[in-house]
Parts: sequence; C-alpha cells; structure tokens
Amino acid sequence: MKSPLLSSKPLRYALLAVFAVLACELLFVFVVKPAFPITKINLNTSLGIPEAQLLDIAGISGKEYYFTLDSGAVRGRLLSIPTVADATVSMRFPDTVDIVLTPRSPRAVFLGQSGRATVAYYADKDGIIFRADSIGAGKAGVNVPIVSGVPSDLLKEGLKLPDSYIALMGAFARIQEGAPGLLDMFSEFRLDRSEYGTPELTIFPINSSVRVRTDDEVTPGLLRYCLLAADIVEKQGLTKTVNEIDFRTGTVVYRDTQQGGRSD
Repeated sequence: MKSPLLSSKPLRYALLAVFAVLACELLFVFVVKPAFPITKINLNTSLGIPEAQLLDIAGISGKEYYFTLDSGAVRGRLLSIPTVADATVSMRFPDTVDIVLTPRSPRAVFLGQSGRATVAYYADKDGIIFRADSIGAGKAGVNVPIVSGVPSDLLKEGLKLPDSYIALMGAFARIQEGAPGLLDMFSEFRLDRSEYGTPELTIFPINSSVRVRTDDEVTPGLLRYCLLAADIVEKQGLTKTVNEIDFRTGTVVYRDTQQGGRSD
C-alpha cells in the first residue's frame, strides 16, 4: 500500500528536486572541483617581497581549486599590506590566477616617534602613511623630500593625511615627474600654521643658510625663485644680516629674524 505522502505529485517532484541538487553538489565536490586545481600563479609586482611571503599573506597555499578560490578575499588580504596601493586578482580558466600589485610611491618622508624610537614614515601622493621599514618599502623613498612639522598623531601607518598635507604630496608628485632633481636642491620643507590657522611652508635650500617662507602652494617656478633669491643673498655676502626670505605677502621681504625685515 502506497503512502499518501508519496502519492502526492508535488511532494514527489520536490523530493526529486532535492535529490537532484544533492547529486549535483556531490558531482561538483568529488568530480568537477578536483578536476580543476590551481596550478599556475602569475605574480606581477616590483615590491621586492618574496613570492612565498606574498602568497602566504594572500592566503594561497597551493591547494586551491579554480571554482572555490575567492579572488575578492585574496585581493582584500593583499591590500592589507601597507606598501600596496592597489591589487588585481583575476582568474583564467582552467587553472591560472594572475595577481598584479601596484606599490605605493613615496612622495615625502617624515620623522615620527614610535615609543622611544624615531621612525621614518613615507606618504604617497594620496597622503597615505606607511612606515619606511614596512615590507616592500625598500629604498624607494631615499630621494624624496623631508617634511617636518607634521603632528606625530598623524604619522600612523595606514592613516590618511589631512587635505592640506595631501595638496603638498600632490605638488611633490607633479614636480618629481615634471622637473626631476629640483626637489633634491632642498634639505627640508617645514609645515607651520600661521596665527590665523592657515598652512604655511618654510623651505630650506640645501646650499644656503637662508630659509624661505611662503604659503603652502608649491610649484617648480616657486622653488626656482627660492633658489635664485637665496643665491643672491649668498653671493652678495648678506647672510650676516639676512637669514630669511618671505614670499607670503606677494612682496619679497629679506629679513633678519632677530631685527625685523625690509622689502625688496
């Protein structure tokens, strides 16, 4: 005698559907998935981090399968590396993973404190902070300008600098690309705040004892003008009475900071 439940066509169809789904899952787990293991991983990066270390961070053990590898999760783990600006992870059927890592390009170096130690930090053009000793940082920042005057609480790996600082990083990036070597003519760029709270910049030419004060907008023309003005002071033997040149008002002011100043 048939069970009333089994004689119901809708129920039979539902049971058949359940069995079909289970059969497909078993087929996938035991037949399809093992047939497509990941055997090729192409890693494209200039970070200088050993491949084994990068794959470990990415969570790739070498036992993954094409249909089960979560490329989004792999990308997220790679983006956790402070020196990585972007990561792309793409799959190519049937057995290949392509990984491209774009490194952060340092635009300035800052000195901050970590406990009792002095630590060098870099910032890229977007103002993202990363430590100079982070994996993959290498010696990429050895020729970038030194920036002082940044509050220590802003120098934390992974933080983004405020907009006024980001503008300076962007200016450095444009100068480095458009006028290579120009920033090397300066030993330091110091960020200050005026009495009204607006950002100001003090620039120190590398071959002069004279400093230059200006607003926070830096261009190749401004830097060349700074070098010219400082060179004039040096060549005319005025360094005993002039130790600062002020561009902030639009009129060049040569100043002895102990005695006041005079306009050009």
